[in-house]
Amino acid sequence: MLKDNELDIDKRFIEAVIFLENNGTIKSRTELSGVLDYSRQSISEIMSGRTKINMYKLRTFCNHYKISLQWIMNGVGNILSEPEKTPVVTIHNGNNNGLNLNQNYVSMSDCKKDVERMAEKIASLEKEIQLKDKIISLLENK
Repeated sequence: MLKDNELDIDKRFIEAVIFLENNGTIKSRTELSGVLDYSRQSISEIMSGRTKINMYKLRTFCNHYKISLQWIMNGVGNILSEPEKTPVVTIHNGNNNGLNLNQNYVSMSDCKKDVERMAEKIASLEKEIQLKDKIISLLENK
């Protein structure tokens, strides 16, 4: 006998299949049987509630069709899995003066390293400006 949660999992699987069929993602049950490596008959038995889906096949289904495994297992969240959020910091500057300012950073540590390099470059440029200001001042006083 199936436990309530197992029945709910199978119901949500069926709901997800119907959702994907209705939006055109799954073109046919034959396609679904190929993705899951099940016979067409096995898919029919699962869809009718006579057979429960194997957990390995359920993971394959979720990964292939971008369905939330958390939603299938617990009914929590959205039916579609959320895309992974990769942190990106983007810095843009038209004239970079030798600095890499048009960059997407996947990790904050990479961003921090570039910021440190930029700070060093800025300090160097400030010293260069001070030196040039002194030269200009000397030339003006001649």
